[in-house]
Amino acid sequence: VLSRCFVRSGPPILPPNVGCNADPVLNPNGNRILPFVTVESNAERLTPMVNLAYQWTPDFMTYVTFSQGYKSGGFTQRIFPPESTLPTFKPEKVNAYEGGLKLTALDRKLRLNVAAFYTDYSALQLLVDGTPFGRLGPFYINAGDAEIKGFEAEATVAPGGGWLINGSAGLTDAKYTRLNNTVGLTLASKFNYVPKWTLSGSIQNEIDLGDAGSLTPRIDWSYRSGTFNNINGLNDALLYQPAYSVFNASVRWEGDSKKYSLQFGVDNLTDKKFQAYGNFQQSFGTKTASYDRGRQWYVRTSVAF
Repeated sequence: VLSRCFVRSGPPILPPNVGCNADPVLNPNGNRILPFVTVESNAERLTPMVNLAYQWTPDFMTYVTFSQGYKSGGFTQRIFPPESTLPTFKPEKVNAYEGGLKLTALDRKLRLNVAAFYTDYSALQLLVDGTPFGRLGPFYINAGDAEIKGFEAEATVAPGGGWLINGSAGLTDAKYTRLNNTVGLTLASKFNYVPKWTLSGSIQNEIDLGDAGSLTPRIDWSYRSGTFNNINGLNDALLYQPAYSVFNASVRWEGDSKKYSLQFGVDNLTDKKFQAYGNFQQSFGTKTASYDRGRQWYVRTSVAF
C-alpha cells in the first residue's frame, strides 16, 4: 500500500497527491513492491581446467592452461516503480586461456615470469542504471559478450651487495564484442576500473650493521593508465581518472637475531590525489567520487616467537 501523500518533482511515479487524509491506494501492480510470486534460480555447470607444463631445463619452464568458469544468475529485488514480475539475470560463463614461461638465469640472479592470456565472456553480467529502463535504481542484466586479452611480465634481479630490484608490466585489452538491450553502451564503451597499462617497480638494499642487525631502505613506484570509475556500466567524463603514478618509501630495521624488527614508511609520497571510486545515478542526477586519502605515514614493529 502506498500513500497518496507522496510528493516528488518531475514526472510522477505514483498516483498524484490528493491529500494526506485520503485512503491509501494500491499501486498499479497490486499492494506489494515485490510481486507475490515464488521464483527459483538453478545453475549447474562442469568447469574443467587443464594445465600442460614442460620443464625444459632446471631453470626454464613453459606452460599452457585452459579453464572454464561461471557466475550464477540471480534476481533484482530493488524494484521501483513496482513491477508485475521479478527481473532476473542468467549465469555468466567464461573460457580462459593462458600461456607463459618461467626463467631463472645469470647464475640465479635473474628471475623472469611472462604470461599471455585470453578470456572469453558470454552472458556477461553488468550493473546498469535503471533510468533508461523505467526503474529508479541500478540492476543487473546480461549485457552480452566480451573478451579480455593481454600479457603480464615480472622480473626480479638480485645483483649482489644486498640489492634487490623488481619490475612488472601488464597490458589489458578489454572490450565488448556483442551487446543486448543496454541503453547507453556501445561496442566502443570502455570497461570501468580496468586500466590498459599497469606498471610497477621497486628497489631496496639490505645494509649489514653487524651485531646491530640490518637496515633496508626501499622505494616503490606504481603506474595506472587512465580509467573510467563508475559502478554502473556507463562511461562518464566526470568520473574519468587520468593516468597517475604513486611512490612509496620505507626503511626497515631487523635485529641480528631476526627476532625484532621496526619499520617506518610513507605511502603516496608525493600526496597524489586520484579517484578510487565513482558512481553516476541518472535517476537522481548525482555523480559522486571518492579519492585516495593522500600521503600517509606508518610505523610497524614485530616480535618473532
